[in-house]
Amino acid sequence: GQLLYYGTPISYSQLQYVNSNYSLALGILLPFKDSWNGKQETYNVNDFVMKSNTDIFDNGNMVFFSLVYNFSFGKVFKEKEKQIQNSDNDSGIFKAKQ
Repeated sequence: GQLLYYGTPISYSQLQYVNSNYSLALGILLPFKDSWNGKQETYNVNDFVMKSNTDIFDNGNMVFFSLVYNFSFGKVFKEKEKQIQNSDNDSGIFKAKQ
């Protein structure tokens, strides 16, 4: 069926540090609200309607911490030196003899 999703108001603030192998984040979810709600409806071709309403109380000002680490695995290949120096020094303008 067709899904009708009502936009849910959400806000968060986050500080993040990114390195080549990991990132750290500290943030706060819903800093100016005390609850969250979401609504959606599904309409089917057979006149079947499903309505869903989700309310989460007392989750405002929720502090979160995030740690993401990139695992590098597998064989590391070294790039070989170029054997052909393919470069173009021509300006691309044809010159006609007069």
